[in-house]
Amino acid sequence: MEHVGAQVNLAIFSGGLTRAQVGEARANLAVLEANYESVRQNVTLEVRQALANLQQGAESIRVAEKGQSPGARESELAEGRYSTGAGKHHRAH
Repeated sequence: MEHVGAQVNLAIFSGGLTRAQVGEARANLAVLEANYESVRQNVTLEVRQALANLQQGAESIRVAEKGQSPGARESELAEGRYSTGAGKHHRAH
């Protein structure tokens, strides 16, 4: 009979260990879920900040272009054409 009692005690001990392991796994899952949510929120914030920076940069460019005089803009375009060779004059020999 002692042999049966040892098996029952072992089963109870194993069941308690399994419950503890399940509890630990649930706690680990809760930590992982909290970490996931934190990372998700950080990524969302970074994307929103990058978008705001992009919009601000685009607006700054628009404002700068509007503030530029037509003559300055033409000069800038001519310099660009000259640097690419499109504005160079060639003499025929």
